[in-house]
Amino acid sequence: MIHDNSSQQEHQLDNGSIRLGAFGLEHADLLNNFYPEDLPEDWRLGFYANEFNALLVPESVWRDESLDLEDWLDVPEAFCFYFECNEGTDKSRLDKFESLLGKHYCGTVNSGRQTIDGRSAVAVIDMQSRSLREWRVWLEEHADMLGAIFLNDDDLSYKKLSDFKSLLELMNL
Repeated sequence: MIHDNSSQQEHQLDNGSIRLGAFGLEHADLLNNFYPEDLPEDWRLGFYANEFNALLVPESVWRDESLDLEDWLDVPEAFCFYFECNEGTDKSRLDKFESLLGKHYCGTVNSGRQTIDGRSAVAVIDMQSRSLREWRVWLEEHADMLGAIFLNDDDLSYKKLSDFKSLLELMNL
């Protein structure tokens, strides 16, 4: 299931809101329809962080030795990074990330295509598996246990992220 190493309350926004983000930044629809065409690649994170308040960084990304985390510090104060870690992952490299990112480092998540675990502080979901109405019902049942939700659809789009963000806002979550 999905597990977050940090306490739920510590990484929720001050108003108790549930954080929302994508599992990675490189989804085709985001590249083609969300980021401006002339936006430099190293500005994508900042652009994304102005709209969403969390990112689940895939293990394949954070393991890349050429990754420059200095660029990651230019995000809003309340922005949170979570890092995908699968069973048996050597997390020693993440110690450096935690030190550099400080309060922006929010923990690790065992992820992948998982079923939703309402007992966890973090859920990685496939939004297309339910209608918005069904997600509303699910959120009514589980919101008090969630600190963050990450969308991991095969065809994740800005519209899906935006629709789910609107749902959270309408529910005052």
